[in-house]
Amino acid sequence: MFNNGKKTYAFLLSGVSGNFQREISRSFMEYAAEHDFNLAVFSSFIGFETNQEYLIGESNIINLPPYDLFDGVIVVPDTFRDDGMRETLLEKLNNECTCPVVSIRSSVEGLYNVNVNNETAIEEVIRHMIEYHHMTKIGFVSGTKNHPDAIDRLACYERVMKEYNLQHDESMICHGNFWENWGEKYFNHFLSGDRSTWPEAIVCANDYMAIALCNECIKHGINVPDDIAVVGFDNVEKAQMCYPPLTTSGVSVRSFIEKAVSIIERVNNGKRVPKLSLVAPRIVYRNSCGCGDINMRTGLEAINRIRAEYDDVYEGLYKNTYMSVELEKMDEYESIPEYIDVLSNENCRTKDMYICLCEKEYDDNRIVYPVRKGYTDTMKCVLAVKDGQYIDTCSFKRENLLPDNAFDDGKAVQCFFSALHFLDTTYGYVAHSYFDNVCHSRVFHNWIVMVGNAMESIRVRKELHASISELNELYIREAMTKLYNRRGFEQYSSAIFSMALRKNKTFALLEMDMDGLKTINDNYGHSAGDEAIEAIAQIFKSVATESEVCSRVGGDEFWIIAYDYNEEQMNDFINRFYSELEVENKKKIREYDLSVSCGGMICAPTEGDTLDGFMNTVDAQMYKDKYSHKARRMN
Repeated sequence: MFNNGKKTYAFLLSGVSGNFQREISRSFMEYAAEHDFNLAVFSSFIGFETNQEYLIGESNIINLPPYDLFDGVIVVPDTFRDDGMRETLLEKLNNECTCPVVSIRSSVEGLYNVNVNNETAIEEVIRHMIEYHHMTKIGFVSGTKNHPDAIDRLACYERVMKEYNLQHDESMICHGNFWENWGEKYFNHFLSGDRSTWPEAIVCANDYMAIALCNECIKHGINVPDDIAVVGFDNVEKAQMCYPPLTTSGVSVRSFIEKAVSIIERVNNGKRVPKLSLVAPRIVYRNSCGCGDINMRTGLEAINRIRAEYDDVYEGLYKNTYMSVELEKMDEYESIPEYIDVLSNENCRTKDMYICLCEKEYDDNRIVYPVRKGYTDTMKCVLAVKDGQYIDTCSFKRENLLPDNAFDDGKAVQCFFSALHFLDTTYGYVAHSYFDNVCHSRVFHNWIVMVGNAMESIRVRKELHASISELNELYIREAMTKLYNRRGFEQYSSAIFSMALRKNKTFALLEMDMDGLKTINDNYGHSAGDEAIEAIAQIFKSVATESEVCSRVGGDEFWIIAYDYNEEQMNDFINRFYSELEVENKKKIREYDLSVSCGGMICAPTEGDTLDGFMNTVDAQMYKDKYSHKARRMN
């Protein structure tokens, strides 16, 4: 795979623009660079809800990794919110991986697992509220029912409250969904009644639900923590940017990464490792529980960070909009570097990027070949950037993931891999990393969607062009013999005449007319006449090369035109035709012989000449030959 002699790990997660996913993938990239190993991050942008066809296209990224070639694989199953995608991935990991596989945050049978110690996950924050703030009435917002983390964290709450002999019945528990959209539900459950019924503090099973509750309190004029304390869990990045900054408890993403990599290395070194390893969370004290004042410096830094992100998104979308207009001009997959400049945007400057398209062999050529599932064995790199510089593109084996010149300096490689698709049609993938870690941004998501749309536009245009060409062929082809008809002959002969006149070239013009068609029709029937015409047409098709354009312009009338032709070439064509005609007659499969009269000339047009003038001359020659044939038959 990565041909640089270094260890290679795969990291798989979904919803990569989410806060946790963004944080852990960024941290893992940095960790891999620090420890000099290759890291391939296979990610999708699937969120909670999406178009089903688009979901299929995004899900195809799990079919890209060569699972049997990695030194270790790490996966975050709970980020795959689509059940089918998650189950398919876990089946692949169990069946195809020959290396250790570690699951983070979810216990998966058959894998090594690194989880939060949910038995003690929120214990410290509850004890903090009881022992430090002397609170006795504490509500709890649980997560999604039947979710393992929700079950464990609720059990931890009940255990600690029972230990202190404090109320923890159903009135003190509200079941949430681990997200920010149910803040009103949590507020109504705990705070809609008389103030005397309110809890003193509400502990939430994750930060997003705590943030949603804080926001709802602000809407109703309730101050946190003066009127009620709110604490969360997970210590997500957003917890320090909300108002007030959230007291929370959680495991750092770095701890997950270090533990998972340690497990892989120990297993690869022959050590026995338990299937489940727990990481203990730690409390982070902020203002939402009443500890300390709001740090204005921290708040200002958060505001500036959000403002900078907003500016980056605005500028990125602005550039993407104009890029989408440029991409509409693109008519070949390989020409994509002419229409996008991945090095010009200072806000998200590309470090490495490889746009790799599926390809297959067709008519001795290799063509871009979109697929519905999986990827082709050979990929075609149509854009390559390494260390901020464009490099040569080439085709390569898909199992290598990147073209060979991506590894020629021996450095470790850290790349995100994202599916390049339009709905459920996959065109390939983009391998990418940025100087400022924006691989997971929504701007990049927008960018890759537009590139996928451009790929589809090219495919549609190619199919439309092929259909038009096919219809045009039907329009200019003669139905019975499939030779060009009169329209076809007029189209080609006019073009050849004009080109010969413009470029001072010659062309050959021949008329070949079947002899005795009326006699065959009268004596043997019109079906026999049709069969005779088809036999002559077949001879034309067998002796003509790409140079000669053969047409049937009437019942028994055939015309041939050939550009940049000389006398010798014309005579050779005529001789080949008559030789084949003689062979056909010797077969004696008809009660009559096929006979053809011919007239022809090499034309060297000059100003004032016309195509009709040349045709009249040739027509006269053909009739002279026909009278000669008739005279011989009468003798």
